[in-house]
Amino acid sequence: MNSLPFCPRCGRGSEDSFTFDWFAIYTCRKCQEKYCEDCGHGSDGTLCPECENADYSVYEEVCLK
Repeated sequence: MNSLPFCPRCGRGSEDSFTFDWFAIYTCRKCQEKYCEDCGHGSDGTLCPECENADYSVYEEVCLK
């Protein structure tokens, strides 16, 4: 799993999370948009904000450094 300093879509960093020191970055399998649960759509933030696709992969995460 790759580690990123912030979400590529909204810029959220790991220090913005109060409960965990990391969070997942989703990659839409349809349009390849990368997003986190804050900028994703749907009740759990996993729908792609670009194309509303529900099919995603998790290859990256943002970790507190």
